[in-house]
Amino acid sequence: MERSQQKSISSWASTPKNFKTISINIEGLTESKERLLSELCSTTACDILCVQETHRDAGKRKPTISGMRMVIERPHKKYGSAIFVRPELEIVSVGLTEESDFEILTVETKYFTVTSIYKPPKKPFVFHKPENFNNRRTKIVIGDFNSRSPAWGYKNLSKNGKLINKWAEDEGLVGIHDPKVPCTFFSLRWKKEYNPDLIFVSKPLQQQTIKRVHNPIALSQHKPVGCEITNKFKFNDKNLFIKAFNYLLTFICYLCRILLQFFNSCFSKEIQECNQSEINVLQIPTLNNIKKNENKIKEERTLIRNEKKIHEETNENGSVVFELKNINNEFNQYFEEPLNIGQLNDNYEQENIMYNTVHYEGVPSLEEVQAAINSMKKNKVLGEDEISSELWKNKEQEVSKLHSLIHEIWEEEKFPDNWNETIISPLSHDRKKVLSFIVLKRLEKYAEEIIGEYQSGFRKGKSTIDHIFVIRQLMEKYYEYAKDLHMVFVKYKQAYSSVNITRLWESLKSFSIPIKIISIVQLCSREKLVNEVCMVLENKSGLRQGDAMSPVLFNLALESIIRKIPSYQIKSLNGRLLFAFADDIVITGKTRKDVQEYLEELITAGKNMGLEVDEEKTKYLLLTKGQEDNSNLRVGIYEFKQDKGG
Repeated sequence: MERSQQKSISSWASTPKNFKTISINIEGLTESKERLLSELCSTTACDILCVQETHRDAGKRKPTISGMRMVIERPHKKYGSAIFVRPELEIVSVGLTEESDFEILTVETKYFTVTSIYKPPKKPFVFHKPENFNNRRTKIVIGDFNSRSPAWGYKNLSKNGKLINKWAEDEGLVGIHDPKVPCTFFSLRWKKEYNPDLIFVSKPLQQQTIKRVHNPIALSQHKPVGCEITNKFKFNDKNLFIKAFNYLLTFICYLCRILLQFFNSCFSKEIQECNQSEINVLQIPTLNNIKKNENKIKEERTLIRNEKKIHEETNENGSVVFELKNINNEFNQYFEEPLNIGQLNDNYEQENIMYNTVHYEGVPSLEEVQAAINSMKKNKVLGEDEISSELWKNKEQEVSKLHSLIHEIWEEEKFPDNWNETIISPLSHDRKKVLSFIVLKRLEKYAEEIIGEYQSGFRKGKSTIDHIFVIRQLMEKYYEYAKDLHMVFVKYKQAYSSVNITRLWESLKSFSIPIKIISIVQLCSREKLVNEVCMVLENKSGLRQGDAMSPVLFNLALESIIRKIPSYQIKSLNGRLLFAFADDIVITGKTRKDVQEYLEELITAGKNMGLEVDEEKTKYLLLTKGQEDNSNLRVGIYEFKQDKGG
């Protein structure tokens, strides 16, 4: 007995990104199971749902699943099958066969056919094709096959398993089975798992098909089986393939023309020299000419590779950008965020600041300039003027000219225009090394008097070993006298990049550092890209990467934070101690409340400077001889995990 129907549905506008088919032997479709299936289709974005064993004869109401539309049904009191589709999916035709209660339902879409199969147990596998089964070359067959084969996870091969394997081979289908995926059926009688629910697809779809097994439906031993087709190509649509191929060919031709213009404009001289070198090798194949030709080829490849990096950039969508104007815009957007992390609201109470000091900072001497040059490292990246540190060290007669320039900068507190610019390709490189070293030496004298003993990072005569020794002694003594020791290891998020420099300048003034030094330190910087000025990138937050002054400035910023903590002055009286190595801080206390209060004050004061505690990397440690408390440390909105110390 065979029936066929034709239905016209509203057009399917475009192929979905991934096409999803779900099949389940529902073992009796009730209203509660209909609601569960509706929820499953909604959460998985299912396109076609195949249901077997609905147990509904023609006298009962038709199955209804919210959000889906039934397009074909085979009603039966003992068996029964149905196929549901999402409302906007275009169905070209539907058909079914039901010989010997072997239910085969097929729906034809614009690109392929989907077939639902239910084979009753203990009946031989005989496939009776619906008349629309071969309407499309691409096929998906899914359902309850009730057969055994090692190909889908069984230990033995049944007679029906042989028949199904032979049928699949004849139809050009391959089975989709993943041993890592859970089984599709759990027998309540035998307490074992099996795989009677199978998926077969046409061979071209094999690499695109993913098998998924979803959570079970209540009162059903079968689990929903998902067949997901990833949209790597438009199936077997010849017209779409030709259209895509022509578009790709046109783009490749356009790209080749752009590259040809690029090479002709940039490398015409180098290409000619390389060609001439090859001709010399062919005419006079001496070892010297061969070696010269090899070196010439290497130079040409290196030049092309470096030039390509400059003239090629990708946007946020991953598309390659070639035009210099668009490349500049991409670089501006890329560097704007990291250069301006942690912008703060300036509506905060400012402390009294001393803007005048008794210290007078004279003009740097020639000896200071020479000392700064000698301290510069060799083999560093060149700036825009292409003058290396080695050149300054070997040209002593030019040092006096640099000293005169620094003298003028010191008096006017203004850099030359090109000193305010940095080449980003792609990392910022500081060109004001000489003046930075001079200011650093003077700044360090004041920093040593200002910064407390808790800080051992980037300070002469101090190292992290000092703090490790003190903390270890502290732990041993507390443990010896059976006292609890609470410790919090604080870590900031992007500490150096997050410092608010406006607040930093105000802190330096509050420390009575001479205005002249502050003015030289805070000269603004601009970024310049490939000899073409882009939008000015102002450094509104963060210390300059690679600048010798950055570690000292961060220590001063942290000192400003510590001094704003109300309990700072009495920390040594109540047993609370603070240790720091640059931005790594350790807070210790006798009680949990002690470290909670101090840490809360540190977090609040740090936010005013733009620093935010990293909740994931900050750890709490409890050393005790008494009853252990494994709970985490809560401070405001933060929860810091306790490290077990293992």
